[in-house]
Amino acid sequence: MPEDQSLNMLQDETLVMVVTFLPALLFYLISSLGVGIIAKTRGRSFAWSLISLVLTPVIAGLIVFLMEPRPVHRKPPPPM
Repeated sequence: MPEDQSLNMLQDETLVMVVTFLPALLFYLISSLGVGIIAKTRGRSFAWSLISLVLTPVIAGLIVFLMEPRPVHRKPPPPM
């Protein structure tokens, strides 16, 4: 019987760890995607979302905000 109790306690602890870790992981991933979207709107590559996964979204976001935005080149309208 004690082995069954210890197994149940281990399963309960694992479930608690997963439930507390999952929201933090989702927040981290969504923040990294947000950095990529912000970088894309500032004329940078969407690869900044991958960079923010390696660093942290906060540091990568600060770097993106501190960099000068690139001008967006648009095609001129066709002549009439």
